[in-house]
Amino acid sequence: TVVNPIITCQEEVNLEAIIEGGQGEWMFINGPIRPVIETPSDPTTIVSNLIPGVYTLSWVIVSENVCNEGESKDITLEVLNAPQPDIDIICSIINGEAAFSYTVEVAADGATSGYDISGFDNHTGLSFGQIHGPFGPFIVGNSNFDLTFSFEGTECDNVISTLVPNCQTTDFGDLPDSASGTNSGNYETYSYNNGPSHKLIEGLRIANIIDTESEAFASADALGDGSDEDAYAFLNGAELIKEAIYKLPIEILNTTGQTGYLEIWTDWNGDGDFMDIDEFVFDQQDDGNGNFPSPTWNLEIPIHAVENQSIGMRIRLSLQDNMTPYGTVDSGEVEDYLFRVVINDDLCLPLIIRIEN
Repeated sequence: TVVNPIITCQEEVNLEAIIEGGQGEWMFINGPIRPVIETPSDPTTIVSNLIPGVYTLSWVIVSENVCNEGESKDITLEVLNAPQPDIDIICSIINGEAAFSYTVEVAADGATSGYDISGFDNHTGLSFGQIHGPFGPFIVGNSNFDLTFSFEGTECDNVISTLVPNCQTTDFGDLPDSASGTNSGNYETYSYNNGPSHKLIEGLRIANIIDTESEAFASADALGDGSDEDAYAFLNGAELIKEAIYKLPIEILNTTGQTGYLEIWTDWNGDGDFMDIDEFVFDQQDDGNGNFPSPTWNLEIPIHAVENQSIGMRIRLSLQDNMTPYGTVDSGEVEDYLFRVVINDDLCLPLIIRIEN
């Protein structure tokens, strides 16, 4: 008794035969190439070196019994191309988080039924040769995802396909941006005004929170994109004293092993840009592990800072040096702040104020 036909997608297969009386051996009759029959005299031997195609093998009886000596039984061994999932991933931003959906199409040579998907996602009874989906959306997180395809109507093993979302997430600033160009309370923040944006990478951020957007959320209070401005949260809406010095902590995460660059601009004259001579207020690099030459930096409020008007500050961290307050870079984070400058005649200057998070 021989199981016939045998259908597989593998390069080797175990023959399945039950022999009652006598001895025999497997012989290759025809096929795309000559396979390797490991033990020809074993009815359940392994046949390897298979490529897609149809093979004929024969079990030939070799026995002293003249009644059945020379008798044979042919089997068909059909080797299919393994079903190939074709998966397309669509990235999007949902509630500030990177998400993906996917569509799938499976071509299966010689398979006539369908397939099921299991793994982190489950779908059953899908037909070959048709596009199914989009399935999702699913929040990307920091993971890849495995899908297992189980094929009906074939004896092919399951096929595992790893989904790599690779959805590039981006962080934008949120200083107010009401029109093209710049003026008081109108900064270049949106992408169409060449506002700053950072493509997020693992292990590089300012302070503890980082968020993602598909576009800037410019707002009058510079809090439009949520709570990711956490390095110096006290600055938002704060009144800083003219000619005072604020010692601010440098709170940076950098586990990339590459040099991180921290650059900060402040719009002292309140004209909506950061291009005046003293508005580039900080520029340092770390040791590749988030450690800067000093754990603090000094924010010195100059005597010429405009009073009683919102002043923008823009902070950028990246693996790229020589940034400007504008444009896209391939790593890091941007944080925007708005504060006011006031005069306090009751204080003796110079005043040094140390801020600790």
